[in-house]
Amino acid sequence: MRYKLFLILVMFFFISCQTYYKELKEIPDEEKIVYIENFNNYTFEPFIHQELIDILKSKLHQRNLLILTNEDSKAMYFLSGKLLLFRREVLLYINELQPASYKIDLVIEIKIYKKNQETLIAQEVYDSIRYNLQGPSYESDFNARRRLFEKISQKVIYYLEKTIVDDINKK
Repeated sequence: MRYKLFLILVMFFFISCQTYYKELKEIPDEEKIVYIENFNNYTFEPFIHQELIDILKSKLHQRNLLILTNEDSKAMYFLSGKLLLFRREVLLYINELQPASYKIDLVIEIKIYKKNQETLIAQEVYDSIRYNLQGPSYESDFNARRRLFEKISQKVIYYLEKTIVDDINKK
C-alpha cells in the first residue's frame, strides 16, 4: 500500500513538473534573461562563493530553460546572494585522532529582482550532507562539497524559475 501511494505521489510530481517546464519553455527568450551577481561570502571558508556560482551557472546551462548573460545591461532578472554559514563538523571518530564521518551545512540567502524594480523574492536556502572518509562509502571532501553545492544550486534554480514564471504570469 505504501509503495502504491509513493508511486502516485511521484507521478503527480512529474506531471506538475512537466506542465511547469512547458510553461517556462513558452516564455520568449528576451523575457527570461538572467544575470547572476557575485555572491557575498560571510563564512570563514575562502572562495566557496565562486565554487557555488560556477556550479549554479553550469546547472542553468544544462537545464537550458533560462538565458544566462554576463552583461547586466541585457538582463531582465537578477540573482544575488550571501553565503551565511558553511559548517563542517565531525560526526564519528575511528579513534581519538582520526575522524571518519562528517556533516556539512550550508545556508545562503538569495534575492531575485527584476530590472529597476524591487525584490521579487528573498529566501534563505539551506541544505546539509553527510559523508564518510573511511570504509566502503568513502567520499572525498572535494566531492562532498561539490555534491552539496549541486543540491543548493537545484533549490536556487527552482526559486529562480518559479519567481520568473510567477512574475510573467502576473502581467
